[in-house]
Amino acid sequence: MTIGVLARIVRAHWLVIFSAALMGAGLAFGWTLLQPTVYTSTGSVIVSTGAAETLAEALVAENYAAARVTSYLDVAKSRGLAEDVVDEMELDESPDTVLTRITVANPLDTAVLRISATGPSPEAARELTQGWITGLTAKVAELESGADGTGESIVALQTLDSGNLPSSPSSPNTKLMVAIGLVLGLAAGVAYSIIRASMDRHMRSADDVERAFSLPVIGALPYVGALAKSGPSRSVPDPLMNEAVRELRTNLQYMSVDDPPRVIVITSALPGDGKSTVSCKLAEALAQSDRKVVLIDADLRRPKLAANLGLSNDAGLTDVLVGRANVEDVLQPYGDTGNLQVMSAGPIPPNPSELIGSNALRTLLYSFPQHTTVLVDTPPLLPVTDAAILTVHTDGAVMVARAGRTTTDMLDRALRALERVNGRVLGIVLDAVPQHGPHRDVYAYGYGYTAKVADEFGPPAVSDSASADDDDDEVPAGPTDGKATGDEAEVAEERATDADEPAEDAHEAAEDADEAPEATEDGATVPTLAPDDDPDGDDLPALEELSQDADDGPEREKLGPALEQIAASLEDIDDEDKMPVRARSARAAKDA
Repeated sequence: MTIGVLARIVRAHWLVIFSAALMGAGLAFGWTLLQPTVYTSTGSVIVSTGAAETLAEALVAENYAAARVTSYLDVAKSRGLAEDVVDEMELDESPDTVLTRITVANPLDTAVLRISATGPSPEAARELTQGWITGLTAKVAELESGADGTGESIVALQTLDSGNLPSSPSSPNTKLMVAIGLVLGLAAGVAYSIIRASMDRHMRSADDVERAFSLPVIGALPYVGALAKSGPSRSVPDPLMNEAVRELRTNLQYMSVDDPPRVIVITSALPGDGKSTVSCKLAEALAQSDRKVVLIDADLRRPKLAANLGLSNDAGLTDVLVGRANVEDVLQPYGDTGNLQVMSAGPIPPNPSELIGSNALRTLLYSFPQHTTVLVDTPPLLPVTDAAILTVHTDGAVMVARAGRTTTDMLDRALRALERVNGRVLGIVLDAVPQHGPHRDVYAYGYGYTAKVADEFGPPAVSDSASADDDDDEVPAGPTDGKATGDEAEVAEERATDADEPAEDAHEAAEDADEAPEATEDGATVPTLAPDDDPDGDDLPALEELSQDADDGPEREKLGPALEQIAASLEDIDDEDKMPVRARSARAAKDA
């Protein structure tokens, strides 16, 4: 697992991870509240050998003390000492219980014994520490003086630090326990997220699709809430959606340069995956590329194209197949390009599978002109076999999968249904990919683009639905006419005025630059033609004469580059009716 995949999992399940961390910290804090409060007091004693008169005596005494301190460590932890302390302090606890509250340690290479005692209160802990130091000192003195108590010992225990009074409890350590609980909860949340992500069968990005299947993802359409709410015919154009559809159009057109697909089936695994929306948007994009397009609603069970586009469904494909109407009678123009025609499904027949598999439909699909692209919106593959039957007799099928909804198993079953009938799959389109969140990396082309669009058009519409799909209610609306009304027209006019101001400044600067004559490589000076000079065309004869001189002899070599430079500055003007007279003359001279 790469860092990028782990980061995506964490972003996708950050709420679970955050909740698990808080839960771990809360449980740890609750556990500390249930634990008894314990205070710890610490004191120390040192093994002393008395004064030495010579250096040799001092070394011997030091070695002897280091050897005896190990024995004293065992004495400090003995049950006999615990009994003496209990009797001396008149404690209500047994010696064994008192021993559990005592800790004795000997720091390395020292003759010091450090004694720690715990208690329910600071005073109880200090009293026990002090009592243990006193008892240990007496016990060592007793042992070193001999059995009869008449011997004189050369070593003795002296108090180094008496028991201190603790200011805060040593247990439970609330801060430490909460920190440990937070870390454990965080680890549990991350582990849960990784396990859940590894078991997730939903396809959420183009990478998920390509890893699971050996098929290309030819398009990834973003989630647009306004499109789901209003339908394709009434929603405001979304820049990211438009760019994604253009990419899909390009991938289809260049899939096979010598023999591009002409009749294309668009289907999905289940209803609601967005195949009808993809059909509409792709048809519009193809029509905008100056290509004739026919969009046919072959879903004779639950037709939606006519409702989504605001067209009539009184007559359509069913009437053509049974011979009640001609193709020209049921085709309905859509959009302002003049290149898109839509054939609705018409009345729902009692035998849709027979009509889909009929020879009449096969003949119809290839009856359109050679350079016409035919898009066929069909039912989903898993509920019925209509799309599989139709794919066999077309150039291929485009499979639509919905991000976050279509699972690997669903798509695999749908692809197997096409494989069983030897149907060709052109590619997979992932629909309703979120524009935000852990799976938005598919929109690499949109960096810095959304901010500009938001500044110009305002924030995008928000909707609870994920995308326009096949199960949406019918939208009773016709094609948009692109006219702005009311406040929208005023805002558009103000923006147009603001946009013209920098253009006017640039135009004035160009006029100042055009007043200076330009010289050719041979030193010939030719006057520069400003588009706004001579609007009446008084100097047109002189320009034509200049052009004629350039056609013959050596003057062509001198004046030709200058004329080409003048005309090149006007190449961006497509409409010659909007050119000044001198500008049109310059273009004519350049053509000559």
